[in-house]
Amino acid sequence: MTLPSILRLRQLPATAIALEIAGSLVIAAAIWLDEIFDVPHYAFGAPVSPFRPHEAIWESSLVLVLGAVIVAVTVKLVRHLERVIVLCAWCRRAQLDSAWVSIEEFFLVHRAKTSHGMCPECALRFEAQQGGV
Repeated sequence: MTLPSILRLRQLPATAIALEIAGSLVIAAAIWLDEIFDVPHYAFGAPVSPFRPHEAIWESSLVLVLGAVIVAVTVKLVRHLERVIVLCAWCRRAQLDSAWVSIEEFFLVHRAKTSHGMCPECALRFEAQQGGV
């Protein structure tokens, strides 16, 4: 898997969130269009219904609140899943979509800033190895 294709896959959550927002807005707009133009009457021959803006306000508000909740849950789930790094227990490569890449490449794709250091146990082992030379 090439780096550009991996970066395109990383854009999928933003696309899904944008589609959820757009879907909620389309449904809210359809509610208002139905209320203003009495779509069932003209499209299906239903009896004429009076203009009730309070009904459209209530229904569209409910749709928008539900859409906001769905987007919030999606964002929370995406943030949680992006924090999980699957590492091979043997070679310590990281799983990036369907590929296994070095941990350095994984951090490069995720644009993580890294540094280096040495834990106390490794420092003791290093000093012991240096002292034995």
